[in-house]
Amino acid sequence: MGPDKLLPISNQFTSTDEYVVQLLDFVVTSPTLTTLCGGVHILDFFTTEPDLYSSVIPESWRQFFSTLDIMDLLDLLMRDDLSNAETANKSAVAPPSDLIDYIANVRRLSLIRTFDSSRGGQTPRIARDVALGMTTKKVHEVGHFSRFIHDLSSSIASEGGSEGITHLIDLGSGQGYLPRTLASAPYHHASIGVESRQNNIDGSKSWDVMAKLAPKPKVLRDKKVFRAARAAAKVDGTATPKSDPSVRGERGYFYHPGLPEAQADPEREDIHVSTVGKGSVQYVSHFLVDGDLTRVVRQVISPSALAQATSIDRPLTQEEANALSRAVPTEISALVIALHSCGNLLHHGLRSLLLTPSVRAVAMVGCCYNLLTERLGPPSYKIPGLRAPNARQESLEQAQDQHGFPMSDRLCKYNNPMTGEIGVRLNITARMMAVQAPQNWGRDDSAAFFTRHYYRALLQRIFVDQGLIPPPSTQTSDTSTTNSSPVILGSLPARAYTSFTTYVRAAASKLARHTLHPSMPSSRGAAFAAALDALSDDDIAAYDARFGAQKKHLATVWSLMAFSAGAIEALIVTDRWLWLTEQPQVSRAWVQSVFDYAVSPRNMVVVGIKRADE
Repeated sequence: MGPDKLLPISNQFTSTDEYVVQLLDFVVTSPTLTTLCGGVHILDFFTTEPDLYSSVIPESWRQFFSTLDIMDLLDLLMRDDLSNAETANKSAVAPPSDLIDYIANVRRLSLIRTFDSSRGGQTPRIARDVALGMTTKKVHEVGHFSRFIHDLSSSIASEGGSEGITHLIDLGSGQGYLPRTLASAPYHHASIGVESRQNNIDGSKSWDVMAKLAPKPKVLRDKKVFRAARAAAKVDGTATPKSDPSVRGERGYFYHPGLPEAQADPEREDIHVSTVGKGSVQYVSHFLVDGDLTRVVRQVISPSALAQATSIDRPLTQEEANALSRAVPTEISALVIALHSCGNLLHHGLRSLLLTPSVRAVAMVGCCYNLLTERLGPPSYKIPGLRAPNARQESLEQAQDQHGFPMSDRLCKYNNPMTGEIGVRLNITARMMAVQAPQNWGRDDSAAFFTRHYYRALLQRIFVDQGLIPPPSTQTSDTSTTNSSPVILGSLPARAYTSFTTYVRAAASKLARHTLHPSMPSSRGAAFAAALDALSDDDIAAYDARFGAQKKHLATVWSLMAFSAGAIEALIVTDRWLWLTEQPQVSRAWVQSVFDYAVSPRNMVVVGIKRADE
């Protein structure tokens, strides 16, 4: 069961232990890596003295980079044959030997992301009704991952002495694309979607109707009476609005419809199930705070009740659904799955293997490493002056969340030979870079996001010059929390990037509307907007004229940061695998790619199988 290699590593390593030893040594001792991944931030590019480019990039590297087009640099970092780099490179200047050594080390230690398409490179077909609402990318992810999960559950069932999988539990099911596909032909699994947002569960049930997993509810009413009542309600002001205007536009950071009541008796919770044919999807409202899924397991309906529900050719009333009997926990042998679970959610899922007796195996694809919390406290900075601390980042790093990174004892107890610290730490900047996908960058899209980064870094210089934020050299943990909190501007419309002037005007407009992260008070946003509005177009254009020549320098540093972060992602994924191997209850654990990196870069699944006698 599983691939021959438990980690997708280079053939240069004779064992996974040799790989882990060298990965840890490189991550904590390479000054270049620790500087590019966590030691600097792109927003500080134009605000430091001396400038960031000359501070962190060796002179010999800078001279070589000055002769290269940015796409040629990306080729050198990720694609060119390094054994022939001196003659094959596209520059008249030979690349520095220490640069080639660094590139070779990052490549060697990054996990291999090649997707095994031996079963056919085409995405497994998903019925059109089931694929409703999915993007092309989502179809690719769900199609390949569903087949992987089906094959894995079949392998567990066929393994000698093993208990077969009875249920699939999808943590963070969202709109239900994955459990719906696994419940449909040709898989026909009993799937459970666990979701904290009731609006997502309601949306999933609507998709189930369109996917023909559930009959369409029939609404019988007198249209004349209904329309008259609706018109009267509009007149007297008692009509229910289609949307709550108080939360309009409040997505992401701003709005959550509320968490399920954790103290309520799970056996009294409403049952939401869609079942047609052999498969079924049940939705459970639950907010995970750890890996204990007992509350979820206690809401799973029994196989006999599923058969009863399937025999009814109409939607069940809520009373009928709630009357369905629950399964006995010992009847459940679950495979916990997740497709792109953010931050600590994947940690919770892996720990469910130990904390929930009914969980037999886990297979989870992670993402959003920037949302992980810190388990060991703040990391040390190789060059502290290059990355100014701020109160919010310091508080996050010092939280010492037991559910955060790292998971494994191997990383928690690692003795750093450079600093003497115990444990491996990654700050949010390093983890943010680990979600980049530089192998997928093309010339046009690269030019676009290099421009976005350049404009944002240049805007940061304006903030400093206007006294809106302190310069990095003077910003300390004693600085006012309000004054030092990061300005999370977020996305702007494409038209904002026509020029730096249009970008600044669009940023000022957004700051004035206060559609930013809630850590920035509206009064502070208004002050920023007023300061930007006071600048003339000529003032703004002067910044672009002054720093425009350094745009390539910024693109170079960003490319180096994104490439280097391949080793950081390898460390995060390896830590999760190490944690599984450290557990005596786990019989086998591995990591492999489950879809094409070019379509979806976060393509590695972490798998753990519990021993049959547990």
